[in-house]
Amino acid sequence: MPLDQRLLSKKIEKFIERNTSALGVPIIDKQDNHIRVDNLTIILKNERFVVNRAFETLCDFSYKSWAVAFALAITKRDTTLAKEIIHYQYKLDKLIEDSAGFKQRIDTTTDITKKYILEDRLSRVKLELLMVNDDARH
Repeated sequence: MPLDQRLLSKKIEKFIERNTSALGVPIIDKQDNHIRVDNLTIILKNERFVVNRAFETLCDFSYKSWAVAFALAITKRDTTLAKEIIHYQYKLDKLIEDSAGFKQRIDTTTDITKKYILEDRLSRVKLELLMVNDDARH
């Protein structure tokens, strides 16, 4: 009897899915264009890592590692961690937006005093960006 490689592969995959979910271990499957964590899919869209369940977008992140951590938290039903990751992303988005605004105003202002004040604010935002990234990694 010849060995059907695809059939065997499907059987092994189903066996792993059945048994890992029984153990409470999420299945992580990394492909070229997406990452799957149990029933959640992470895709890169418009330079953001989007976490989807079925066809519903749950959240999007600047970093792949944050998206995977969020998906794992959701899979493990750790809402505290999931909310914390979303909070860091919100802070990061706000700081990036502030930074872009300050840069634009620095480029357009002719008042030298105002330019110095804006540059000071921009340097503070850059420092806060570093701190958010550092906090999120610990």
